[in-house]
Amino acid sequence: MMKLYAHPDDYKTKKALIAAQYVGLEVACPKNAGEAATGRVPVLETPKGCIFASGAIARYISRISRPVGLYGQNLIEGGMIDSWVEFCTHELEVPLCTWVLPVMPPVFKMS
Repeated sequence: MMKLYAHPDDYKTKKALIAAQYVGLEVACPKNAGEAATGRVPVLETPKGCIFASGAIARYISRISRPVGLYGQNLIEGGMIDSWVEFCTHELEVPLCTWVLPVMPPVFKMS
């Protein structure tokens, strides 16, 4: 089982958890893992090392089970998926965050 150190309510955490559900991978979020005000979260701890950043984690998890096809079956399909992921990140996620995040309650407690 892999561990995801991230705040469970953060939308970035959901990217990895949704990908994990699709490929049938069990990922645990340790309690209070996202509470630290320092460090880079989210971080996925794997048996071979750690991966950070929500997009990189979601792509890694998506590639784990090729038969599921979440990341495509070949290079061109993977490239097309990357195109849409980048589009969504830069053209949708960033603008939406500038509108939504200022009116949302804070997720992290800063000390």
